[in-house]
Amino acid sequence: MKKRRIILFSCIGFMLLFIVFYFQKGELSNHKQLKDRVFDKALIQKNGISIDEYGIKGDGVSDDTEIFQYAMDDAVKNDKILIVPANTYVVSPSQMGDSTSACLSVPSNATIYFEPGAKLKLADDSPSWSRVLVIDNVSNIQLLGLLEVDGNASTITDGNEHMAGIFIFNAKDVFIESAYAHDTYGDNLFIGGTEEQYSSRITIQKFRGVTAGRKNVVIHYVDDLHIGTAILDNSRGGVGNSWRGANSLDLEPDNYKGNRRFSQRVDYLSTYGMGNDFTVGTKKILAEKWLLDIGQFNVVLMEGATKGLHSYAVTVKVDRLFLKSSENNEDTGMKMMYAAHWEINEAYFDEGRGYAISASQEHGEKPVLKLGKVFISRPMGEGIELWGADATIDVLEANTVQGIVLHVLSTNPQMVHITNLLSRNSGQSEIIFVNDYGFTPSVTIENLIITDDRMTKAKQIATLYSQNAVDGFQMGNIQNYEQLKEVWFGPDVENPRWRGGDD
Repeated sequence: MKKRRIILFSCIGFMLLFIVFYFQKGELSNHKQLKDRVFDKALIQKNGISIDEYGIKGDGVSDDTEIFQYAMDDAVKNDKILIVPANTYVVSPSQMGDSTSACLSVPSNATIYFEPGAKLKLADDSPSWSRVLVIDNVSNIQLLGLLEVDGNASTITDGNEHMAGIFIFNAKDVFIESAYAHDTYGDNLFIGGTEEQYSSRITIQKFRGVTAGRKNVVIHYVDDLHIGTAILDNSRGGVGNSWRGANSLDLEPDNYKGNRRFSQRVDYLSTYGMGNDFTVGTKKILAEKWLLDIGQFNVVLMEGATKGLHSYAVTVKVDRLFLKSSENNEDTGMKMMYAAHWEINEAYFDEGRGYAISASQEHGEKPVLKLGKVFISRPMGEGIELWGADATIDVLEANTVQGIVLHVLSTNPQMVHITNLLSRNSGQSEIIFVNDYGFTPSVTIENLIITDDRMTKAKQIATLYSQNAVDGFQMGNIQNYEQLKEVWFGPDVENPRWRGGDD
């Protein structure tokens, strides 16, 4: 009874930690946070020139493109900081309909200070490919203050997904202090290039993206990207979905060959919408060469979401992950396929009707999952599904999971190792289900603790459906407080030996 109370208090503690997170952001741990640069405003004023001196109107109606572009170029020529006062500047593409339709092209060596309230607004009904602020094939850029970009998507009648609020391509040494981009027909922020001509050393202290036709942020070909805080809300985005919600972040460089390594870092990432995509291809060799490192990752899935984190081949390392779904969503919290490689120190999954994590082999490529501690509470959903995927988990705690906590189907020589599995009020027929598709898995659970105070409990702890499942399954210490039946064997099992004896 004493042990049961300890387990109950532990579960409650984890739930309280999860709830507190949503009301108060915790500090990052075990990661170096992005240090704020401090800029002397007096020095900016001393070395600056106001865009007003160029005769710009900034009335939110007149087209300011030509004067704004001239002011940026002239400020660089005269080694001045361009100061942009708090007005609305309407801009339009200089080459209508062309794939290089930049409204404003930031020149190399530019330093621009945006006063709070300064806004760049795309002209009404601008054509496809329009990009408001473009940093393309340039270097040594500093955008200071608060940059706001309005994509004005509600007026677009001939748009496409390649439109952008802030577009960074093949740029080097770019610093953005704070940016807010919203209502873009394509992407609020795009950072990339090509595998040969990529962006690098891009630093963004703060970024907020709201409502995009495609994604709030696209990470393309960029190396040494560092974002301090990114708050992404695409709950009202998605052109193809009639602006009823779309994915928030997309890491997807096209046609990556693996000729060089790429890495990105985000200290704090919060997304709200239909989910996020992560992939650089399908092969293990590509996953090994591309690293996305996230400190704290908060994912909230809106009503109607079917996936949370969708990943093909890429390496993603996360310190702490919190994924909150709607109780009505038929979603998979994390969907890993091909050679997806995820390492997470702590993971918390709440609500949703699908699996918290589903990892499956595809075309000979297998996902790899490494978890320190994972806590799952899905009263209408399932736990972890591993179809041919390798997984190492220190602590798996399932608190009120309706379906199977651990489902293993061996579609290749598979290794699953869990040091501690704690199950409370979880499972209907069984808590663990192991089967195979022609291969003997290696499934080891060192310590298992079962508590269940429901009127209708799980029928058994484990179902070992095949002979290969029996041969490859190992269990260490079991604390079975409810005296549940330990195992049920499938009808074709010929040698049903369990813990040294027949069941």
